[in-house]
Amino acid sequence: MKLSLLLVPFMFASVLSVLPPGYEDEMFCPPDSCLRSKIVRPGLTGPRTMFYECFNAVTGETGRPRAWGEKVGPEYKAELLTAGWHSQVCPGED
Repeated sequence: MKLSLLLVPFMFASVLSVLPPGYEDEMFCPPDSCLRSKIVRPGLTGPRTMFYECFNAVTGETGRPRAWGEKVGPEYKAELLTAGWHSQVCPGED
């Protein structure tokens, strides 16, 4: 019982782990928004999309970007681009 209680923190840590290369090579936002970085607490790890957001300057709304990588396949990237999704960074973000 004690051992299983000690393992609980490690089970949750694996949920927010970093994805290996090839899954989040590029990030995409919908046509009416741009990509900008988010402020996150220091030491936080996780998928790349957790550190960025899609920002709509007209409405002020934010959303999570969609990630694409070579291991996901070219079809998914083509779907995003056909739907108008893009990788444009918000003005002032470098």
